[in-house]
Amino acid sequence: AHVGGMDLCARSFLTAAKLIEEGEYDAILTDRYAGWKTPEAQAMFNGKLSLEEIAAKAEKDAIQPQPRSGRQEKIENLLARKIYRDLQ
Repeated sequence: AHVGGMDLCARSFLTAAKLIEEGEYDAILTDRYAGWKTPEAQAMFNGKLSLEEIAAKAEKDAIQPQPRSGRQEKIENLLARKIYRDLQ
């Protein structure tokens, strides 16, 4: 059982390395979290703005957020395809 577990870990690391090298997963994540790259978003993320300041800005700018897919299923399917491919 121990050897089988180690084989699985090794295969998992090889698959993860391929995911990184191919860049598709990174591109999806970069697009998904692109909004957090702005200075204002970083200030919120890093706790430099209070909830009151964030709320005041949202009211002042009349922000109307629109739902946007995080493409969770696409990401899960990509990972499943890559893992399955490496099992062949």
